[in-house]
Amino acid sequence: MVTLSSRVAKALQLAHNDPEATQLTYRKDLARIRLQQQHCNVPTFAICALENVTQQSTRYQYPVVLKPMMLSGSRGVIRADSADEFINAARQIENIIASGPYSSYEKQHFLVEQFLPGEEIALDGFVQNGKLIALALFDKPEPLNGPYFEESYYITPSRHSEQVQQAIQLEIEKCCRAYGLTHGPIHAEARITPAGVVLIEMASRTIGGQCAQLIEYALGIKLEQAIIQLMCFQSLEIRRSTNHAGVLMIPIRQKGILKRVEGLLEAQKINFIDQIEIHIQPGYELVPLPQGNSYLGFIFASAPSFAETWAALQQAQGCLKFITTESWALEPG
Repeated sequence: MVTLSSRVAKALQLAHNDPEATQLTYRKDLARIRLQQQHCNVPTFAICALENVTQQSTRYQYPVVLKPMMLSGSRGVIRADSADEFINAARQIENIIASGPYSSYEKQHFLVEQFLPGEEIALDGFVQNGKLIALALFDKPEPLNGPYFEESYYITPSRHSEQVQQAIQLEIEKCCRAYGLTHGPIHAEARITPAGVVLIEMASRTIGGQCAQLIEYALGIKLEQAIIQLMCFQSLEIRRSTNHAGVLMIPIRQKGILKRVEGLLEAQKINFIDQIEIHIQPGYELVPLPQGNSYLGFIFASAPSFAETWAALQQAQGCLKFITTESWALEPG
């Protein structure tokens, strides 16, 4: 849809990103190749064919991370620490993408990257005339070391030093130029490694779903209003809050049919908790990563400090219990 809207904007002679640039934000392999060509920080990577998994598994220095070419939300992203884990992860990816609306090439290949240690962050911004305007920088305080990489906590403003925050923005802006993005919103994920800031993913769109509420908290205006003004080259009147705000994207830990949620009222009474939303209703199936592609819901908190915000989210999550029953399906005889 992002590439389609870029083509429409181009036809209407509106400010837009080049459709080819937006395609790079969809295809992980093409993105890595372009970033490498433009001398951005990239991990060691390779493109692997599913038909050669066993042969390829002995060629890498572990740990590595396997990724489908085109999925989002950490779906199908799996860490492997050995050749056996590599083969198992590849088979999981093959099953995930087998029935999807993807090209034959995308179904037959996946990306392999050297695992990068370090804290992960997310940055939402807007590229205007090739210049990156940072709207919000989110810390992800929970370590994301695998084997799966489900999103959990986002907290803003960042607790990193001004020097680190500047390094993050400079590297992401460099990656925007490498992609060819010139006008429009971006949502970037990066790791702060001993060798510098390394882009993990970047999408030419705003932050997704309910998490957009954090942008409103950070800027003092709604995300949609900010994006429309920036698209029309208007300046923003930002009223940044002195408090911190955070969200927990409630992860799905266990496969099964959701029966009920317990502890919701207790969680809502915790100090600094603003709102709790449960998005999967009883009777529906829960599917965890790497196959799943949704969250149970969202917990929002705001407090005077980073630590208080994070602690409130953790306490609220600890109150919630998701009662499930085993899911089953009829198999043909």
